[in-house]
Amino acid sequence: TMKCTPRQAPLVEQLARAHHGMARRARAADTLTPGAVLDLGAAVLFHGAVERELLFPLNPLLDFEVQTEYARRHAQLADDLALLESLAETDPDSPDVEILCSALLSRLKQHIAQDDRVFYHAAHDDPLA
Repeated sequence: TMKCTPRQAPLVEQLARAHHGMARRARAADTLTPGAVLDLGAAVLFHGAVERELLFPLNPLLDFEVQTEYARRHAQLADDLALLESLAETDPDSPDVEILCSALLSRLKQHIAQDDRVFYHAAHDDPLA
């Protein structure tokens, strides 16, 4: 469980609320336009940067190997989003755009669900737990 200071608790709760909203919207999406996938991806990557700075230090179960894997997954996601952005700009009618959008949306949903399990169930129930 995470141990928050009085200053950190509202930030953790705000981050949890934002994450739950993002998760709800992602779960509801069956397909998204390239721009919407890129927006969701940007939100996930931004959220990840805040998680690394705020939540990692609060969770003693997140050892170095877990943190390294988390950073690797975010780097791979960033690379794949950059590929989608480039492809959508240079050849928007390519069938690869739709295929990549679908694959990235699926990965983003999985990523958000995993973050939900790792970071937010405990934080959402009681940020001071």
